[in-house]
Amino acid sequence: MAKKYYEEKRIKIPIYNQYLSLVITNKKDISGRETYAHTYYDEGREQQLDSVLYLYINPFYKKQNITQGVIAHEAVHVVNRLFHHLGIYTEELNDEHQAYLVGWVVDEMNKFLKELKLNKKIKYEF
Repeated sequence: MAKKYYEEKRIKIPIYNQYLSLVITNKKDISGRETYAHTYYDEGREQQLDSVLYLYINPFYKKQNITQGVIAHEAVHVVNRLFHHLGIYTEELNDEHQAYLVGWVVDEMNKFLKELKLNKKIKYEF
């Protein structure tokens, strides 16, 4: 059995006054799922003022490679959950704020993977 690995970095999402926790793990995520990538939203509890979005990536998962596409896919889920929570509606022709935030999430996850020296585990498949 592989050694359990868990690293988390909580960062403030620009402009929206919310938090994103980037999680790199080979354990099950907060919902109990064993997966290679997952997004979860914790709306906070009475004693916890902050709502937190979680983005889980498991670069050790054997059944599926983590690619930049997977990170971008999960980043879209993060942004959509954030906007839903805040009551923000997107428009097809007025989506710059959405596109910016997706790019920001992808960049933050890549920086975190690099800090942990795990960036080489991410596959670039074309």
